[in-house]
Amino acid sequence: QEARYFLGQLAELEERLDDALDWYAQVDDPDFRLDAQIRRAVVLARQDRMEKALEVLAGLKSGTRTEAEEAFLAEGQILADAGREEEALAAYREGLNRLPDSQRLVYARALLAAEQGRLEQAEADFRAILEEDPDDALALNALGYTLADQTDRLEEARDLISRAYELAPDDAAVVDSMGWV
Repeated sequence: QEARYFLGQLAELEERLDDALDWYAQVDDPDFRLDAQIRRAVVLARQDRMEKALEVLAGLKSGTRTEAEEAFLAEGQILADAGREEEALAAYREGLNRLPDSQRLVYARALLAAEQGRLEQAEADFRAILEEDPDDALALNALGYTLADQTDRLEEARDLISRAYELAPDDAAVVDSMGWV
């Protein structure tokens, strides 16, 4: 099972997408099945077979909490990558309706909102994460960077990024944001 999964990854890296799909389809071991199914959906989307990709993910949404969360995250990313941002946001909303405590879905939605210039949504989501965990370096950095990039609230941005830097001084994204602000 492990070999099939890694052969799928190798085929995918070599742009042999049909071979990758064949390898991933053969993986049913619980340790690799979820990742193989997510990779199948990604490959299908790369082949412009979006509806089939979304079908694969829909099958995972009815599984365990972990499977559902991964499926919603993958669906949002695949749709965003395809330029279907509104559908991506809808996927994150649907995921949060089913899994309201998923910080990963909130974070993904915040990043997409920030990319789209939806500052209020992005800021609200980042702050919701920080309310749960004030020391979340990723959220501190992302909010700080968003404020530095999209507003004139540079002092607030610098404070947030400085806190992120104290928590994760070796994180390249945090160091980059520090330079940006």
